[in-house]
Amino acid sequence: MFKPAAIATLLTLSVAQAMAQNAAELEQLGAENLATIYQGSMVDSSEIGVSQVGDLNTASVAQVGETHFNVANLQQLGNANVAAIEQTGRANQLDAASTGNGNRLSGSQTGFAVAVVEQRGNNNRLTFSQQGYFEGSNMNVSQDGLGNMADIFQGDGNRMTLAQNGAYNLAEIQQSDYQNELNFSQNGDANRLNVDQDGFGGIITGSSSGSRNSVDIVQSFMSNQATVIQNGTDNLASIEQANYGHQASITQLGSANQAHILQNMPLEDYTRLPGSATIQQSGTGNSASIVQQ
Repeated sequence: MFKPAAIATLLTLSVAQAMAQNAAELEQLGAENLATIYQGSMVDSSEIGVSQVGDLNTASVAQVGETHFNVANLQQLGNANVAAIEQTGRANQLDAASTGNGNRLSGSQTGFAVAVVEQRGNNNRLTFSQQGYFEGSNMNVSQDGLGNMADIFQGDGNRMTLAQNGAYNLAEIQQSDYQNELNFSQNGDANRLNVDQDGFGGIITGSSSGSRNSVDIVQSFMSNQATVIQNGTDNLASIEQANYGHQASITQLGSANQAHILQNMPLEDYTRLPGSATIQQSGTGNSASIVQQ
C-alpha cells in the first residue's frame, strides 16, 4: 500500500495464519507508518516480507509457536525507523537491511537459526539474541557509518561474523557455554569491541585497522582461543583468559599500540593443561605485557 510522502499515515496490518506455507507481504511509502505481521500456531515454511520507505516508520514481525523453516525479510529505507522481529522454533531465517540514520532494530531467534543484518548510515542500533542449547545458529552483522552500535547475545554452539566500517562504532558480544565462534572486522577510527565468551572450546579471530581502536576479550572456563590483529596507531588489544588450556595471540603493526594478555590458572587445576600467549609488535612506541599466573 502506498501513501504520498507528505501525508503521515498509520497503517496496522495483522495477519494470523494457520495453514502451512503461508506468505504475507507489506509495502509502505511515506512517514510515520506502522506495520504489524504475525504468523503463529503450527505453521512451517511460512514467509514474511516487509518494505518501508520513509522516516519514522515502525515494523513488528513475529513468526512464533512450534514452527520451523520460516523466512522473514525486512527492508527499511529512511531515518529514525524502528523494527522488532521475533522467530521461535527451529531452522528459521531472517534477512534485514536498513539504510539511513538513527534506525533501531531488535530481534530474537531460537534454535538452529540464521540471521543476516545490514545497517548503512549513522547512529544506528542493533540488539539481537539467539537462544538455544547447542543449536548451531549463525549470525552475520554488517554496519557501515559513524556511531553505530551492535549488542548481540548467543547461546551454545553458535557462530557470528561482525563487520563494522567507519568511526566511533561499538560492538558488545556475549557468547555463553560451549564451542561458540566469532569472527570480527573493524575498519576506521575510534571503534570498540567488547567480547565476553563464557564456556568451553570458544574461538575468536579478527582484525581492526585505523587509529584509537580497542579490542577487549574475556574468555572463561577452558580451552578457548583468541587471535587479534591490529594495523594502525594508538590501538589497544586486551585478552583475559581464566582457567586452563587457553591460547591467545596478538599482532600489532604500527606505532603507539598496546597489547596485554592475562591468563589465570586455578590453584586446584589438576589437568596441567598449559596456556599459550604470543604478542608480536612492529613499529615504534609500542608496549606489551603477558601475565600467566
